[in-house]
Amino acid sequence: MINNIKDRFQGTSVRYGKKPSYKGYPKTTLLLKDIMRGSEIVTNHIWFVMTKGFEALGELKEGDKIEFHARVKTY
Repeated sequence: MINNIKDRFQGTSVRYGKKPSYKGYPKTTLLLKDIMRGSEIVTNHIWFVMTKGFEALGELKEGDKIEFHARVKTY
């Protein structure tokens, strides 16, 4: 298992969602699947809160492949 590593990852978009925030208004989320670090599968899926970086990509369609930098932490 990798932990506390900052690196480049790839994933495939699945869909958008919503989750409640601390102040009650909903936050947009993005579900990615098949998260890879090079040729290694890191996880089968992960939900992200939409950041400015993801928003800058425009609307992602199901199956779009994206690359991003992130720090891995267990929870």
